[in-house]
Amino acid sequence: MKVTINPSQFSTLPPRVGTQNSQESQVIEKNTLMQTVLFGGHIPDIVSEDDYAGLIELWSWLKKQKTKLAFFVGDKDHEYTLTLCVGDNACITKDGIIYFGVQLLALGKDYPELIVGVLAHEIGHRPKTWPQLTIPENPTKEQIAHIAKQEELKADKTAGRALAEFNMSPEPLCQFLITHGNFEKQPENYYPVDIRVEMIKHAYQSHQTRVQAAQKHFPAFHQATSAKNIIHPGEEYKIQDKKKAPQNKNTRRKRVIEIYEDEEDYEDEE
Repeated sequence: MKVTINPSQFSTLPPRVGTQNSQESQVIEKNTLMQTVLFGGHIPDIVSEDDYAGLIELWSWLKKQKTKLAFFVGDKDHEYTLTLCVGDNACITKDGIIYFGVQLLALGKDYPELIVGVLAHEIGHRPKTWPQLTIPENPTKEQIAHIAKQEELKADKTAGRALAEFNMSPEPLCQFLITHGNFEKQPENYYPVDIRVEMIKHAYQSHQTRVQAAQKHFPAFHQATSAKNIIHPGEEYKIQDKKKAPQNKNTRRKRVIEIYEDEEDYEDEE
């Protein structure tokens, strides 16, 4: 979520290394650009988990949610690393390192839905997809803002869908945005808070409808394939009733694709 960006940083993209071909260089450039837009140049100070004994259990629980969320978006658990840091915000790097503020984590004691929603937002950025973006060679400030808004839109929608998948309310996350909506350092890179809240709720309601339909018409299949039911990192198909989900890769791929499809697109509604 956090953004600290200076448009002058993009006057020249990183130089290409002689041993790299053009395609590889473009991937590096896009990854670096997106990280700077979304993450900024400042890396939060990392803190030791041992210094926060009262949060260790909650931190361990959140790591398990990371495994589920990675599966939910079609990725692997090892593609994301959760790191505790100072602050009350969260952000993700191009390498999938998620810095999660200890003050934000503490809010999870009363509002676990909030920290799951924030984590879902960060994982929803899916840095490995950034090389697929269409980015001008020397983007203007306006182009950067547009790219950032679309990327944040993607992450907000993922958060809404994930909360519906996990049967968690989106209200704590939405209320957090309403209360602290002005904490972003570059508001031009985000939709207004009321629009972001509407996007999250729309994605939540849309996916909740699908979850309810699956539970009604295909209860066993839903139980076997829902990300909510993963209980051990690295064992993606192990669920609480010890049954295994169907191993048909095409079925799982179809499910992942459906997760990302919305009946309505906010861009079309504008």
